[in-house]
Amino acid sequence: MLYYTDIHDGSPGSGTVGRAASDESTGNPSLITGLTNPLGIAVSGTMLYVVSTDAGGNDGKVGAYSIDGAVINASLITGLTRPSGIAISGTDLFVSCSGSGKGTGIVGKYTTSGAPVNASFITSANAPQGVLNMPYGIAVSGTILFVTNLHNQTGNDARVEMYDKSTGACIGNAGVGLNQPYGVAVSGSYVYWTDIGNGTIGKYGGDGTGLGAGPLVENNTLYSAIPDQYGIAAANGGLHGGSFLRQTITSIGSDSFGPTASIRGASLPAAGNIPEPSPRDSFPS
Repeated sequence: MLYYTDIHDGSPGSGTVGRAASDESTGNPSLITGLTNPLGIAVSGTMLYVVSTDAGGNDGKVGAYSIDGAVINASLITGLTRPSGIAISGTDLFVSCSGSGKGTGIVGKYTTSGAPVNASFITSANAPQGVLNMPYGIAVSGTILFVTNLHNQTGNDARVEMYDKSTGACIGNAGVGLNQPYGVAVSGSYVYWTDIGNGTIGKYGGDGTGLGAGPLVENNTLYSAIPDQYGIAAANGGLHGGSFLRQTITSIGSDSFGPTASIRGASLPAAGNIPEPSPRDSFPS
């Protein structure tokens, strides 16, 4: 199944989480209702975790639900500032937040029960250039946590960075020379990201022995001329992207790009200062 978020018009309580078959043919666009600006989403086993914020990007939280939409704890984690990304690995839950200004980005580490392990697990102090700015997207695979970093927002100096999920130490870059990376997803031995500033989807991976093992190959323009792909999910060799302007979830084949069925879209909020609202989607692990 494919799960995705929809902020609708951004008004309080208008956001939803939808569910569809992985071929995008059937589903329920209102699996969870009554949310405000739902952005990041992650699925683990029978649990669904959703990141949301108020119109100003404050009062951010993570809610826990069953994969059938039942509320487990709508305020599992609270007190977040401009949260957007979420990733699950075992009993570890990671949340990325843009913070209150440039360079105040944070990735927090919690248990899947909501207990804080380290609310400032990754900060600018961990980043290789000393700046963690607007870490919109995160994903985890094995021992590696992938984090998008807009860096100084000058030219193409943004990147997708790799951190040790146990220590928070930066261990390298998965993508460099990017403009505005947003979504990131892992499938098999490859990591994919969307770069909305350059209108591309990039790919980084190995020789089949796993992520982090060489030789590694980077392709910043796996797909091009895709200016509005924000969220991205990968599973079973296929990619699914959240298109903000076209207001659709699209399938991205291994050799071509093209829209399929429109499931549910995100509409521009009437007001607010939140990280570029968009559909976000995830597959069960």
